[in-house]
Amino acid sequence: MASYLKIALLGHPVSQSLSHKMHNQVMQELNLPGQYDLIDVNNIDFPTTLIHLVKNQDYIGFNITIPHKILAKNSCQNLTTEARLTGCVNTIKYENNDFYGYNTDVFGFGKACHTWLTDPNLKTALVIGSGGASRAVLANLGNFDKVYIISRNIESGVHLLNLAHNLSSKNQSKIWEIINLNNIDALIAKFCRKSDQNSPILLINASPIGVYGNIIPPWFEALFKQLSHKVKYYDLNYSKNSAVLPSIKLAQKYLIESMDGLSMLAYQGKLAFEHWTNLKIDYEIFYNSLLKSNNLK
Repeated sequence: MASYLKIALLGHPVSQSLSHKMHNQVMQELNLPGQYDLIDVNNIDFPTTLIHLVKNQDYIGFNITIPHKILAKNSCQNLTTEARLTGCVNTIKYENNDFYGYNTDVFGFGKACHTWLTDPNLKTALVIGSGGASRAVLANLGNFDKVYIISRNIESGVHLLNLAHNLSSKNQSKIWEIINLNNIDALIAKFCRKSDQNSPILLINASPIGVYGNIIPPWFEALFKQLSHKVKYYDLNYSKNSAVLPSIKLAQKYLIESMDGLSMLAYQGKLAFEHWTNLKIDYEIFYNSLLKSNNLK
């Protein structure tokens, strides 16, 4: 482990992140000298900035956020299985003149949703969104029999569908289907018709819905209303303050068991930190540091 841990989050934008406060708090709690910075980088500058930061500024590791996770994968000489299969890298370690790429979101989501993912009664999942975050979700749905992906962009949805068979190779006979969000009127009826009305459903929001402007579209609430008697809801997003996410409020309105993305953030941060330092650290240190440093309840 380096004598001084110099780590950064690279993305555009990065100001909304809670990661830097969490990691800086963890280093303080463990008496580890170091710093975790936020660095805004555009697409054009990403590869050259990455090289510059390790060669000239002594950074030893990075978290990667939107829109650079695919660029990050292409910049790494070594990839873990999760990074290779998802095609996304959210954590980089620089060691022995090589970049090592990881996808710790796969671990983070799996740990956060462990009890739901292993519930033998949950065999149907409905994933909202077809971006990079969805790949980490799908990598954890190998034991599900039916997986539906709601996507406004059909091209990205089809691309995700092609990846899905590799991401969840445990059950190749499962049903995969893209639901076109552009046809909103048919969305609810189509899904409810195809799903077993008596089977519980894991509903996962892997999109920015409810984050920017706190706007929840009418179809989203209609989906909650229709499925409220049998759904568990997970939102990968999280609030920057103690406010409850609009989608979680909506779930509470319909008495739906729900979780936001704070635990996933802490779990993936724990694994990333362990890659950078080769230390094993309790999850509670990360979760408590996340809450404390960001004044969250």
